Amino acid sequence: MQREPNTDYLPQNTVDYRRHPIQSNGWLCFAHNGTGTLYTFMETLNAQYMKSILSACLLESADRLFHLPAAWHLLHDNSRNHTAPIVRRWLFDHGISVLDFPPYSPDLNPVENLIAEVKSRVRYHVVANEEELQDAVHEEWQKTDVRYLRKLVHSMPRRCAAVIKAKGFMTKY
Repeated sequence: MQREPNTDYLPQNTVDYRRHPIQSNGWLCFAHNGTGTLYTFMETLNAQYMKSILSACLLESADRLFHLPAAWHLLHDNSRNHTAPIVRRWLFDHGISVLDFPPYSPDLNPVENLIAEVKSRVRYHVVANEEELQDAVHEEWQKTDVRYLRKLVHSMPRRCAAVIKAKGFMTKY
C-alpha cells in the first residue's frame, strides 16, 4: 500500500526510533582470531586515563590474541589521547610497535565497522541505567563472530587501495 501524497511525517507513516538516552565510552581491541578486552567507562577520556586503560588491558589482550612474545603491531587512530607524549612513552617503554596511521581516516580503521556492528546489536537491549548498558555492550562484544573479525582484518589491503584510488576522499568502507 502506498502513502497518500504529503503524508510522509504523519505518525502512522513513521517509525519511532530512540537512541539509548544513556551512553557509555569504551576501549576495545581485536585481531583476526578474536576479541581482546573491552573496557567500558563513563568518564571523559584524557591521556592519563588512556595510559591507565592501556596498562590494564593492552598487554593482557595482546598475550591472549598473539601468544606473546610473538610479533604484533598496534593500529589505533591519531586521537590526541593516543598520540599524547605520556601514551607514546608508555607504548615505547613496553616495546609496542605502532603502525603509522593518517588522522581522521575512518575508512581505513576497521574498528569503526566493528563498533557500529556491536552498537546495532546493543540497540535491541532495553536498559534502565549505565550498568545495564555496559552489561549489554559486554554481552554483545562476547558474541562477536570471529569470521566477521577476519573479514575486517582481511579488508585492509582493499581499504588502502580504495583510499588511494579516491585520493583520500570517502570510500565505501
